[in-house]
Amino acid sequence: MLHEVDVADSPLLMFHRADALAATLKGLDVRIVLSTSWVSVYGQESATGVLPAELRAMIVGATYQAANSDLCAWLPLSRYQQIMAYVQSRQIVNWIAIDDDVQG
Repeated sequence: MLHEVDVADSPLLMFHRADALAATLKGLDVRIVLSTSWVSVYGQESATGVLPAELRAMIVGATYQAANSDLCAWLPLSRYQQIMAYVQSRQIVNWIAIDDDVQG
């Protein structure tokens, strides 16, 4: 989790821990797929603009891309179900999830 508060209430705090994540991932072969509620609020491009350049360079997509244009069916899914749909649709074998939703 890269922020502690509801970013809809405090958008300036969105990803205030991103520098720590960037430092942790520095030098690793990592690709990031976004799975976070703020994408639906701010849009992927706007929201990623607050990330350090090192993290932005690692972003390869967002889990909602597995929705196949059916967002009405997608949104009620749990975060876990959304992540698994993305992983399975792209046949990803090695992955970990860092989630901003305490309920997953």
